[in-house]
Amino acid sequence: TGGDDATLKLETAGSGFRDFTRVAQGSPEMWRDIFVANRDAMLTELASLRQVMDRAEHALREHDAVWLEEMLARAAQARADWPGNLK
Repeated sequence: TGGDDATLKLETAGSGFRDFTRVAQGSPEMWRDIFVANRDAMLTELASLRQVMDRAEHALREHDAVWLEEMLARAAQARADWPGNLK
């Protein structure tokens, strides 16, 4: 957590946030080992995530609602296409 209002943010987060952050319940040592064992893949994914986050920040600053909607539509489609998804 971070920031002065971190407690408030956690208190007001919806149930989806709990599901999204369930990995944090796991053993820090286990996840450390997984991250270290997959170092190159993790670095690649972190760089990709940083690019998307930077682009999302730019879209918000520039009021680029079209890009935001397209990004959210792609995310929704990726979730719908997830293997094993119940339809």
